[in-house]
Amino acid sequence: MYKRIITLLIIAISFSIVTAELILPAQTNAIVALANENGFTNENLEQYLIKHYGTTVHGLSREQAIQIINRFQSENPPAPLNIGYIKPVVVEELLLAQSLEVGMSKRFYMIDDNIIDGTILSIEEGVCAIKTVDGNLNIPVNEILEETVDLLKKDASRFKGPIIHETLEELVIRSKYGDVAIQKKDIKDLDRYRGGRLIPKTEVTKNFYKGEAELISVFLDDTAFPLEANTFYLSGLSVGYGFTERFMITTKFASNFAGDLNLHPKLRVYHKKTADTEQALSIGFGLHRNYPKSSILAKYSHFVNVYKNDVLDSTLNITGFKYNNVDNNLATIDDIESEKGVFAEFFSVYSSRRKNPTGRGKVGWTVGIKVSNAFSLLNEINSKPIISDDDDVYTYKWNDERGTIAYRAWASFEYDLRKDLKFVGSAWMDNGNKSKTLSETIEDFTGEGDNGGAGFIFDSPIGTFTPFDFDFGILYAVNENFRIGVHFQQPYIDIYWKFFEF
Repeated sequence: MYKRIITLLIIAISFSIVTAELILPAQTNAIVALANENGFTNENLEQYLIKHYGTTVHGLSREQAIQIINRFQSENPPAPLNIGYIKPVVVEELLLAQSLEVGMSKRFYMIDDNIIDGTILSIEEGVCAIKTVDGNLNIPVNEILEETVDLLKKDASRFKGPIIHETLEELVIRSKYGDVAIQKKDIKDLDRYRGGRLIPKTEVTKNFYKGEAELISVFLDDTAFPLEANTFYLSGLSVGYGFTERFMITTKFASNFAGDLNLHPKLRVYHKKTADTEQALSIGFGLHRNYPKSSILAKYSHFVNVYKNDVLDSTLNITGFKYNNVDNNLATIDDIESEKGVFAEFFSVYSSRRKNPTGRGKVGWTVGIKVSNAFSLLNEINSKPIISDDDDVYTYKWNDERGTIAYRAWASFEYDLRKDLKFVGSAWMDNGNKSKTLSETIEDFTGEGDNGGAGFIFDSPIGTFTPFDFDFGILYAVNENFRIGVHFQQPYIDIYWKFFEF
């Protein structure tokens, strides 16, 4: 009996000692709560405890629990395996991101010098899910550096704060008074800070942090992007004005001065824009109230047969204004067809552009098609025969190759080489296209020489008919408002001057 009592006492004392060492419920709750605050899930916490203590939270001793609680409350608390936590801290004197939110689309900088362009899909348990062109990435928030700006606008407004959204044309900044959206074209000066450290100006320029005016045309062909609202521009052939973000009008000033008043509206009917891409579809038309039929004759002169004394001699684009190459035997296109009429053309154009995969500027392409009433307006050549000084009789008739529709279809391409230099190219099919030499183009544009025609209008009949052709060149931005381009087909020189903006 005595031995049994002693045995029971030993068991009871041992049980009480063991029980006294086990973790208390309050300690369990405290560890779970602190772990969650530092980015742990219950599964992460179990993995951490098994790795470091060989047991789950319920198998810890009270002394171990006190140790873990103290670690979670220290300046450098534990972190789950490969996962960070939300609480912003300073690591190596670099400021970590404090303004992360779902939907944020911009360039993200990491503490290990990685750079990622993407959009935040979610922020859960201390991890940012970021969508990039290379796939979806899961990045701990305590590895993302804060990116802030200090910018001065052209109207002298100044804003400071972290960037929460950025596109090719816009910055959204979180100021202490609220979020502000700044158009890059309105920025006069800008300083960027990454992790609290100023980014050198050379790197800011390299990444195209200031917006550039978009192209409304490539060479002589439209893109689907109109002028900015309330913006006036001048080129070598026309002037234009952007009434809204969707609607603009241009006019060919040389034709207006010659009595042919004309308007060329363009309306953007579809527009889709994301952080990295932009697509647009536009329609437009041109209307000339007093269009010279001689200009139609000049454009399609390769379809005009020239008869000399009732014998087929050549085509008008080869003959030009000369007869027998004798200087005193000259005529003008107006001598063949001097009437005028209402001319109309219609076009539809689709454009797409996106952020350059290199991170520098943009790359874009355009396709479009245009038709006109040229052939119905000048279906028959009704002029009287022309008699030269040598008494040769010249008559003109459309040949059977002309067809019934005057058309042009084009595809163009643009690529930013530098902030101020753009490569452009275009290919087209046009049953009125003729290639000309530089000297012939200059005569045509200035109106000088035997085959010059009217000034500031391309209306010479000479040139080699080329139904399919292409061209390429460069555009240089002298400043934010003025561009000049050089390429290898007429008009050879492009001028774009946006010299007034309300």
